[in-house]
Amino acid sequence: MKKRTTVRVITFLSAAAVVAGTMAFQGARRARSLELYARANTQHAFDELVTSVTELSTALEKSVYITDPALESALCTQIFGRAATAQMVMGALPWSSQELEQMAGFLSRVGDYACTLSRTVGGTGGYSREELENLTELSETASVLSTNLQDMQARVMAGDLTMEEVYGAAETIGSAEGQAPLAGTVFRSMEAEFPELPALIYDGPFSESLTSARPVYLAGLAPADEAEARAAAARFLGLGAEDVTFQGDCAGQIPCRRYQGRAGGGDYTVYVTNQGAQVLSALCSRMPGRATLGVDEARARARSFLEQQGFRDLRESYHMVEGNVLTVNYEYDQDGVLCYPD
Repeated sequence: MKKRTTVRVITFLSAAAVVAGTMAFQGARRARSLELYARANTQHAFDELVTSVTELSTALEKSVYITDPALESALCTQIFGRAATAQMVMGALPWSSQELEQMAGFLSRVGDYACTLSRTVGGTGGYSREELENLTELSETASVLSTNLQDMQARVMAGDLTMEEVYGAAETIGSAEGQAPLAGTVFRSMEAEFPELPALIYDGPFSESLTSARPVYLAGLAPADEAEARAAAARFLGLGAEDVTFQGDCAGQIPCRRYQGRAGGGDYTVYVTNQGAQVLSALCSRMPGRATLGVDEARARARSFLEQQGFRDLRESYHMVEGNVLTVNYEYDQDGVLCYPD
């Protein structure tokens, strides 16, 4: 009886060991598959960024030489689309727009400036001298950025730079020269040597007259601690405070804190102001493979989302579809007067 019991115990332990080993192997294989999937997504997003910025540079160069107002308007629309695509794929990369502040800021400004020109150039008979000078400077900046990204892509293809280094660059952009791998060094150099952008004076949110102003909405609001800022980020994503992760403090014209959370199948980076704990911006890294909504339904969902967040009395000024993503721009309507955001 004792011998039979011993055999059963040994058999049970052996079976348990086999099951545990199998589960460990499957877990390791799944973790490896997810890692490879993340690396592949990074490669795809990086290639898309290079392509978008290259096409943006080409479109800006063309805009300098075209003299027909109708073609100028169409080309400005194309510039806006390329800039929007580049901004979108930056969100799918493993670092955020805060680490690459110069690049992100350039894409935002050139896209909005081109969008404004596309709506006005037809009625003014073409570019003014100042607008043409601005486009020339923006074109030169885009050319430098495109060249730097293409050089980096060539290093990846030649094997001098691996996607593992690109994937890990987010943690090393701010590190010292001798401590950072090649990818982090390249990105840091790109940021440090970024050309100075022209002072854009136009009827838009990135006009120099607006970007140099202090944010009126935050005036009088009390400073928020980390817990309040975390709660604001979680509330915006519809998550619990324990489901968002603090990523660090961000300096700049509007000091804020950065958080990350996963919602709706995508990883979000949310910036919350230190003063008043207001959501400053939110960016999702998910790249949709195909469109599942029509334009009208997507616009309705966009408006519904804004209303749920407490943003009312907004008027849609334009929308566009690029890469299976609908971008809708809204402006505050105050008694029939459109107000640009501060």
